[in-house]
Amino acid sequence: SKAAVGWQKAQLQQQQQQQQQQCGQEMGQQQL
Repeated sequence: SKAAVGWQKAQLQQQQQQQQQQCGQEMGQQQL
């Protein structure tokens, strides 16, 4: 079903965004 595919893509995008935020926080802590 197309709806399921769209939902999976949305979840993947959210996961990627969360990972990017975590990486940014870690980088900030290392610089301090």
